[in-house]
Amino acid sequence: MTDLTLSESPARPKPRPKGKPRLFDCPACGGSIRLNAVGHSVRAACSHCGSLVDTSNENLRLVQRANEKLRPSLLQLGAYGTLNGKRWQVIGWMEKRDRASLVSWHEYLLFNPFYGFRFLVEADGHWTLLQVVKQRVPTPAGLLKFDFGGRSFTLFQRGKTDVTYVAGEFYWEVQRGETSDVQDFVAPPYLLTIERGHGEINVAHGTYLDPKAVATAFGLGTRLPPRDGVGPNQPSPFAETARKVTKPAILFLAAAISIQIGAVILADNETLVSRNVVMNPSDSEKTIVIPALHLSDELADVIIETGGRLDNQWMEIGFQLVNDQTGRGYTFRNAMESYSGHDGGEYWSEGDRDTETVLSMVPGGNYSLIAEMDAGPPATGRDWVWSLRARRDVALWANFWTTLGFGLSIPFYLGMRHLGFEKKRWAQSDYAPSIYRDS
Repeated sequence: MTDLTLSESPARPKPRPKGKPRLFDCPACGGSIRLNAVGHSVRAACSHCGSLVDTSNENLRLVQRANEKLRPSLLQLGAYGTLNGKRWQVIGWMEKRDRASLVSWHEYLLFNPFYGFRFLVEADGHWTLLQVVKQRVPTPAGLLKFDFGGRSFTLFQRGKTDVTYVAGEFYWEVQRGETSDVQDFVAPPYLLTIERGHGEINVAHGTYLDPKAVATAFGLGTRLPPRDGVGPNQPSPFAETARKVTKPAILFLAAAISIQIGAVILADNETLVSRNVVMNPSDSEKTIVIPALHLSDELADVIIETGGRLDNQWMEIGFQLVNDQTGRGYTFRNAMESYSGHDGGEYWSEGDRDTETVLSMVPGGNYSLIAEMDAGPPATGRDWVWSLRARRDVALWANFWTTLGFGLSIPFYLGMRHLGFEKKRWAQSDYAPSIYRDS
């Protein structure tokens, strides 16, 4: 990977030699041309006829003559705007086009006598402020990753571009029809661009700007083009929120796991009764009574579990758990069923042979458990067979799984929204990471 450094000004920059804005006549039409970055600009476009003038030549050589007036632009030449606390003047703008897709975008050249030049790029309503960086080592054309500023940038797109329109002044020799090879690398909200042309390699690093910030800076109001899709380096609106909730979610889940482990360790998990019950269809009495179930004094849950040996039939057990001293109790039913068969050569099954009821916060004392069975007819010559188990002070997992699901729901939701956002971003690229590719 390649290491780059920004071409930055010192903490308290000294003014660059700026001179006074210079006025001269266009050698093509005679119209007045104003030069703002005197000593820096080497190209200027006439606002009257559109001709391109070489300002580095004392005789103001005509480089390119055009029979058209200056096209209107969203950011007017000469306009001032404050971005990131610095005041910039728009001194030039150009339109570029990708040769393959014919997609166009605009690049505005900004100038500040203390901080030099910046590029403000608008593409499909997305804005990026770029600064030229210094190269330390060559940048191979086949590069897929780029290290810069402690971040890893991934190749987003590459292609050939044409300059289709030029207006204003520039510090390099630019003209319409100029071509270059471009590679864009992204690490949202950052963009790294490598441009090759005329034997030179230029590298720029930029940061995504909210369109509202651009509108405010240049007083555009609502005259901004709407954003179309997801920008190559547009930050995900869900990523930052996901990062904020991740730590609280981890702490919440860690607390839930710790509480559940403690509940499992401290629970008595006492078995009050466990037996298999066999009843004959000829028996007139389908009720059993289990007396003398002693529950410790403290409040605790009681779980009644039943399981039936069922074959295309149903069974229902009605229960009463009655306190022998007070006569107060709990009434509930455990229903079971199991059906299966074949339909059109396909096997099917439904129902559940096992079920349970949880009684919360049952006070201590001596209890009797009364169970009355009701069931569909068994197969010929068979008995009804079902199992019964009663346990006290059992660590319940249902509440834990509910808590776990709740704790994970928000991070999961944000993660899925972030994944969807990134898939929209990388759908525009031929170099999408595998996680964002559609199978």
